[in-house]
Amino acid sequence: MNYLKKILIRYFWTILEIFLLSFIFTLLYYFDFISSHLFSIFLLFSLLIPIFINSLLLGKSSSRQGYLEGMKFSSPIIIFLFSITILLSKFQWKIFFYYFLILFTSIIGSILGINCKKKTSS
Repeated sequence: MNYLKKILIRYFWTILEIFLLSFIFTLLYYFDFISSHLFSIFLLFSLLIPIFINSLLLGKSSSRQGYLEGMKFSSPIIIFLFSITILLSKFQWKIFFYYFLILFTSIIGSILGINCKKKTSS
């Protein structure tokens, strides 16, 4: 139960950070402070940075196998986004690469979180 509570808190903060960053970048784009190309890059990073940070924090509280923690953290996010993609548009390889990038970011964050914890506890 403690693990479920911990991971749900990480999901809550991830979703909150994604909405907040997306809102800020959308306002900047709406008032023409950033270009459309820069806006699409910022939206990608507004998804990847919260996933990386929260999987890093989740990895710090885990004991071992950071790659599995990263996969467990990113799998529901990928399944949710994949189901929206199936319902609203057709599948493209660019989207598959996007999902792989989310998975890779979460795995790297969890691995770094476990390694940071081991260095500070030594």
